[in-house]
Amino acid sequence: MLAKNTWLPFMPSFDIHYSDSETLPDRINAAAAELSLTPEELIKRVLDEAFPSGDSSPSMPADSLQGFLAANGAVKQ
Repeated sequence: MLAKNTWLPFMPSFDIHYSDSETLPDRINAAAAELSLTPEELIKRVLDEAFPSGDSSPSMPADSLQGFLAANGAVKQ
């Protein structure tokens, strides 16, 4: 199960629950440990690769970091 986001409650989060008989949590923990990651970090990497932005064009300039991230699709505008 992913940890509940308690330190930044305004950020979106997802809870994933598995039954005691499922092996995927053990496999996630083992794969994360091999990469020196937390399970949450591994899951985020897998999802980032599964849902690419699809934009490989050069980045768009902006007046601020927040504007740059929004203009280039890294955060919502």
